[in-house]
Amino acid sequence: TYRQAIFVIVCALNANVTLNCLGLDRPAGLTRYLVLPIRGKDLFLAKNAAVMVVVAVQLMPLLAVGAWQSGFVQLGAETMVASVLIVAHLAWGNVVSVFEPRRSEPYKFASSGELVTTLVSALIGSIPGVTMIVMLRFESSVTALAIAGIVLLTVAAYYGSLRYAGRSFERRIEIISSRLA
Repeated sequence: TYRQAIFVIVCALNANVTLNCLGLDRPAGLTRYLVLPIRGKDLFLAKNAAVMVVVAVQLMPLLAVGAWQSGFVQLGAETMVASVLIVAHLAWGNVVSVFEPRRSEPYKFASSGELVTTLVSALIGSIPGVTMIVMLRFESSVTALAIAGIVLLTVAAYYGSLRYAGRSFERRIEIISSRLA
């Protein structure tokens, strides 16, 4: 169904793109980040916003079909699941991008990192979304509260990853630059 398609697209794209958001930057570009008055947190936020736009454009047709088939209540639920998946993958991807940077070539979106890192990242990034899907099936009185808790925890994890990855990027810029050379 379209729900599985949404889940697969979000996980596949995020596992490949978010784990290496610094991969297209070259050492000269990284030194410009030091010259510009931009903090690491703001850099990751800008890069993440670009990824969110790309993913949103790809998901819109699937969500529209879902709304047509199941109604707008289901659309809201699917949008929440997709949003939580994207944010969770971005949160983990920010940290991986700083501590395991690798050079990538333009227009090559395949993951070239360690297989274990990619698999663990897909697992970690998918846990909130899978949990929400399971919670939506039960339709108990605490489902809405549990889903709200998952959303808040995921947003908090994302904000924490922005701060942590941003500070780590500022401290490790020389190491990252040498790995991307």
